[in-house]
This record gives sequence, C-alpha cells and structure tokens, in this order.
Amino acid sequence: MEDQRAAGDLTRRLDELAVGLADPDGDLDDLAEIEEELAAARRRELIPFVEARLAAAVEAGNWYARPIGTRSR
Repeated sequence: MEDQRAAGDLTRRLDELAVGLADPDGDLDDLAEIEEELAAARRRELIPFVEARLAAAVEAGNWYARPIGTRSR
C-alpha cells in the first residue's frame, strides 16, 4: 500500500514538472528539485509516464522540456 502511494506521489510530481515545463515564463531552476526527486526514485514504473509527457512536449513544440533529456547525471 505504501509503495502504491509513493508511486502516486511521484506521478503527481511528474505532472507538476510537466506543467512547469509548459509554462514559458516558468523558472527551470525551480523545477530542478522535482527532476532530482524523480531521478533519485529510480522507479521503472514511471517510465511510461515520463515518455508520454516528453512525447506531448515534443508534439506541442515545447522546447522547455529539453533540459530534462540533456542534463548530465
């Protein structure tokens, strides 16, 4: 049960990240904490959600999403 709740919290955080990246006036530095949290979770079940958000960003021509894929770890 706790594991499902944690996954749900992470998908909500992913949604927050997607909304923030779609905002052309948004501050990418403010979103770094969410990005780091998602990366640190290392939850494979989030991959389809990440792929869907990134595909939607590309289709929308939203280049603000690009830093997620280009940051080095």
